[in-house]
Amino acid sequence: MSSADADGDEGQALLHNRQEAVQIDLPPSTHERSERDKAQKPLMLAYAMAAWAWRSWEFAVALLLIQLSSSSLRLVSVYGLADNFVRVAFGGSVGGYVGRRCIASGTRNFLLLQNACIAVSAACAAALLGFKEELGHSGWVRWILLASTIGCGATSSLGSLGIQIAIEKRAVQAMLRDMPSALAEANSGFRAIDLTCQLAAPIVIGLLMTYTSSLIATILLLGYTMLVWIPEVHFFQRAVHFSPPLRAISHHEGSQVDKGPCDSTATSSSSTSSWRSTANSVRAGFSAVLHRLAATAIFPMLAPRLGLRGTGLLGTYYQLAWLTLGLSPLVIVTILQPDKTPHVLGVQLNGQNLQRLLIAGLWTFDLAVTQLMQDLIAPEDLGLVSGVAGSLDSLFFSMSFIAALFVADPGLFFYLMVASWCLTACAASLYTIFYVRTSPIHEQ
Repeated sequence: MSSADADGDEGQALLHNRQEAVQIDLPPSTHERSERDKAQKPLMLAYAMAAWAWRSWEFAVALLLIQLSSSSLRLVSVYGLADNFVRVAFGGSVGGYVGRRCIASGTRNFLLLQNACIAVSAACAAALLGFKEELGHSGWVRWILLASTIGCGATSSLGSLGIQIAIEKRAVQAMLRDMPSALAEANSGFRAIDLTCQLAAPIVIGLLMTYTSSLIATILLLGYTMLVWIPEVHFFQRAVHFSPPLRAISHHEGSQVDKGPCDSTATSSSSTSSWRSTANSVRAGFSAVLHRLAATAIFPMLAPRLGLRGTGLLGTYYQLAWLTLGLSPLVIVTILQPDKTPHVLGVQLNGQNLQRLLIAGLWTFDLAVTQLMQDLIAPEDLGLVSGVAGSLDSLFFSMSFIAALFVADPGLFFYLMVASWCLTACAASLYTIFYVRTSPIHEQ
């Protein structure tokens, strides 16, 4: 093939990815869907096992740190800052590593990193719980175990970030890049798995700690993370075996990027008075499932009709609209009657209930942006870009904690709500600029 032909093919591919015209996907045959499911189902199982390990420990470690610090939130705050710090500092490196390494060995390494760090963190926490009285007389040993619990627990988030980039973004992109509707369904499915684990794990952990003990729950989590790595790798290898695109990029990356053969073996928080209350966990979990999982069901239906760009635009303005509706009564009361602000709790709670509806818009927007990145970014660059995006997400999440530390007076919470609205409006404006600049009319 000549250089001109190669450039022409590349230009046509990029043009195809940039266009948002109405696409009609031919329905896959029964054989094609069966072959696709053979790879996609084990990939989802591997991802679900990994997500359950991380989400379970993410919630459990907060409860354990509260218990170990005499019902203080100080250790939990340190853990939250450490977790976000490692993501901000090393998120880009994680994404670059996923892009450089063979996807098979890279995924196994991140699965091992996550599980090993959680196991060490859980073992240290178990030692602190089981030998609490003995360690009370050895301050330096106790602090070493606490530092190991926090440090290893925070480092495990790098493993989870690598797993998300390698499986949820790169592997899914490779498998379904030429099937937009199937890609939308897969993205929603993987996001639904993560949300389900994020919401169900606190309920299970709460039940274990309530009806057994914190030590037993920690030991069970320790055993799970030590044993689950083998089936995680097994199901991932099955996905690679049944997916020709995954096999292709594995061999290609191993030979072209690593210059060698691809190795084939390789923060939730809790209040101090209600961490044992499973009723609150169930209620919060049901509310979040209702609104967050709604997006994973809506997105595959909206994307073929509105296009990815249009679906993202709808999601971001839907979010902004509900946030505005929830905040407006409080703003009006604050402006007209400043002295009445401490007494508008009912209005504020009503606003919070309305704001729950914006979650569907937020996750619809997130799914649209995820697939836009898969369509518009070259496969070899997707890992790095996703890692940087994860770092920015953690950076802004950390800023919310820092803002809450400086604006700790509940009477000033109004200003945090206004800042949240301003940032959401800024995001909507930036996406609108992207939407206009990438529209077919603008490009002409």
